[in-house]
Amino acid sequence: GLGIARKCKKTDAFEALGEDEKQLIQGISSQGEVTVDQLCRGTGKSAAEIGAILTILEMKGWVQTSMGKIYIAKAVF
Repeated sequence: GLGIARKCKKTDAFEALGEDEKQLIQGISSQGEVTVDQLCRGTGKSAAEIGAILTILEMKGWVQTSMGKIYIAKAVF
């Protein structure tokens, strides 16, 4: 090798996220699964704000939603 340490892609991708996105991912990770209501209470953000951030995170492959619950996408880890 060239002596250059390779960073984990997950870490790089996480660092590239916005602060709101990171906050939600950390909240979801700590709970395992959450509802939008739980995220609203935990962050102080409105359901509309949470919904918009979750949509972006879902498109980026970070989270999955099912039956009203939000999960961290298994492919991330």
